[in-house]
Amino acid sequence: MDRTSTWPTGMLGDVAESMKNGIYRPASIYADDGVACLRMYNIDAGRVVWRDIKRMRLSESEVADYQLLPGDILVNRVNSRELVGKAAVIPEGLEPVVFQSKNIRLRLDQRKAYSKFINYQLLLNGIRHFSRNAQQVVGMASISQKQLADFPVVLPPVRDQERIVAEIEKQFSRLDEAVGNLKRVKANLKRYRTAVISDAIGGASLAGTVCSTPWDWHEIHELAAKESNSITDGPFGSKLKTEHYTVSGPRVIRLQNVGDGVFVDEKAHISPEHFASLSRHWVYPGDLVIAALGETLPRACLVPNTLGPAIVKADCIRFKPGGQVLSKYLMYALNAVQTRRVTKARLHGVGRPRLNLGEIKSIVVPVPPLSTQDVIVAEVERRLSMADEIEAQADVSLQRTERLRRAILKRAFKGDLG
Repeated sequence: MDRTSTWPTGMLGDVAESMKNGIYRPASIYADDGVACLRMYNIDAGRVVWRDIKRMRLSESEVADYQLLPGDILVNRVNSRELVGKAAVIPEGLEPVVFQSKNIRLRLDQRKAYSKFINYQLLLNGIRHFSRNAQQVVGMASISQKQLADFPVVLPPVRDQERIVAEIEKQFSRLDEAVGNLKRVKANLKRYRTAVISDAIGGASLAGTVCSTPWDWHEIHELAAKESNSITDGPFGSKLKTEHYTVSGPRVIRLQNVGDGVFVDEKAHISPEHFASLSRHWVYPGDLVIAALGETLPRACLVPNTLGPAIVKADCIRFKPGGQVLSKYLMYALNAVQTRRVTKARLHGVGRPRLNLGEIKSIVVPVPPLSTQDVIVAEVERRLSMADEIEAQADVSLQRTERLRRAILKRAFKGDLG
């Protein structure tokens, strides 16, 4: 039975005491001290997220004008179309805090509306409502106070609103516990994958076969194919710029494509004519691509068989293996904790660690016989495959918790919850 037929309905503006856009200051005036300022990044899933907090030095009158109080609702005014209108209730216990201009402060008449009850309606229906009505300006969408005021709401008596919120939060608490457990599973799987690779390269995971086999040590350049350009970086300078990219054509492998043993399919293309002029940097299936820039170095992945014609961009190294090493084995060896630990002392670059081509060529890795490499790769892939299956199940469960969250809200605003 839909009990909402007996509930009064209205617009959000009917229960608003005030609305105010946030304070504008250029990013250059953010300070190490001063008043905390919430930005659009501090609103997520209906809650205030206290991270990456920026601060401003403001006058007392500015703080008074823009301060957020417990029970205020902070609504995102400018964002991408699919995110504009996200909202959060300001909780008790925050330090004095103001809000940035891409947000609107909504202060309710507490005699008519309970903040959390309104916020849950915004969480359920806000994105859809605002994405339909927002203005689009240069890749960003924006909403006005008038559009916020026109958001439709149901308004049972405040006592009933509080009761419904209590039931929503009881059920959400159970979901939050499940989500926390699933996230811990995913974090443990990440550590497990790291341990699998490190143990295999160290010989620990295959004690009998691997540890009884002699291992040699080689610098990377010694393992490359005996042909020109078997290990080279991408084109620098004017040879390849962002403006050279096209909507289709041969692929450009960039840093964002080089995952931790995984090729990430982020697409960038150049014209066939431009591709033909950069033959020194062509890559082929079975080649390794090694990232030369980033927080985690070295980092390597294989070029997939399905990629088609492609080149590497600057800050990526193309490596063609010779006959004494398997591509997959070398990929795991480069991504192993031991290799990264030894290589860390060579990293340079302020803010963005990097390795140059010569430093990557001189990285040393253990190289057992090919038959042993085969065994190691098979064992690593068996164990990683098991981890992938568990993670896929965890992801399905996480998606299900989000569907359940929406189902709880839909039931609540049909009057079927508690």
